[in-house]
Amino acid sequence: MLAAYIADPLIGVIADFYMPESKDRQWQKERMEAFEEACDLAIQKGAELILLAGKLFAEEYVPAAVISQVLDIIRGRKAVFVWKPDRMGKQYLKSRADIPPNFFLLNGDETRSCLFREANITAWYETEKGDGDANVLIFDPGREPTPEILERTRGQFPGAVFLSAGETVFVREGKQFRGEETGKLENTGFDDPDSSGFILFALEEGTIKFWEKIKTARYHFRTVSVKVEREDDHAAVYRKCAKATAEFTKHDFVRIILNGSVDAEAFVRTDTLQESLQARFFYLEVFNDCRLELDEEAYANDISLKSEMIRMVLAEDSLSESEKSRIIQCGWNALRGKELPE
Repeated sequence: MLAAYIADPLIGVIADFYMPESKDRQWQKERMEAFEEACDLAIQKGAELILLAGKLFAEEYVPAAVISQVLDIIRGRKAVFVWKPDRMGKQYLKSRADIPPNFFLLNGDETRSCLFREANITAWYETEKGDGDANVLIFDPGREPTPEILERTRGQFPGAVFLSAGETVFVREGKQFRGEETGKLENTGFDDPDSSGFILFALEEGTIKFWEKIKTARYHFRTVSVKVEREDDHAAVYRKCAKATAEFTKHDFVRIILNGSVDAEAFVRTDTLQESLQARFFYLEVFNDCRLELDEEAYANDISLKSEMIRMVLAEDSLSESEKSRIIQCGWNALRGKELPE
């Protein structure tokens, strides 16, 4: 039997950074489409069973219309869907009367087993024994089994060959379990590894006969570092940023981190860089982590407002080097009557 494993679709997730409302709506729409397409692709490849792991819906408020759309997607597919709901997901579906007949919920009040041809699937908890016969175990969302739990599981479930634990699954190899990172269906932030997609596997006679990672991500989160030299002016920094991101597209979330050093008389305008480059990507943010090249001795005894400002900032131990650089550059340009970035 061929099965698909889709981890953390996170329908309705809200980005933890600001995006215009129009782009947020587009991102939400395409995440739903990505879920639908992943289900269709798995079925086209022969999957009869689709395991949904972790968070099907986001933790934030998800409108009833969005939940209905997900249920309609499941209802319209010729496959069996199995999901162990997380706490929030259980609340979203608690009062729904339109749960599709091909959508099995392994709710946490009691252990339930569902036999789907060769796959005996059980929601299992550390404190319970389970039925001992399961081939596929679905752990509580967000709980990754420890080595001790895996060892106990191996003894209590001698036939288990596939353990679900969110973005990590464990596949039996001989007498041991091998961990495999699956990633989310679609990434949600810059801290996610670029491993989005889903797993397709074949379960035959109690063993895993086939295993394939299918990458389906519509959006990618890209982080690049751009080294700034002391002699670089704003135009030079722009050219370096443009070159570093030349291969990125309209479906990329991009983070540019400037590092290196800048002269005290120079001022790297991250807001201007962002405005100049933004149209090339879906989302862009630019951070300035450059060190400020400053001859402190030249300002140690100079009697001027500029030197006093520099001395005060340099003496503030609570500030990081990048914060000191930014404050000094802002103060310097303010004293010269130049416009400051937001």
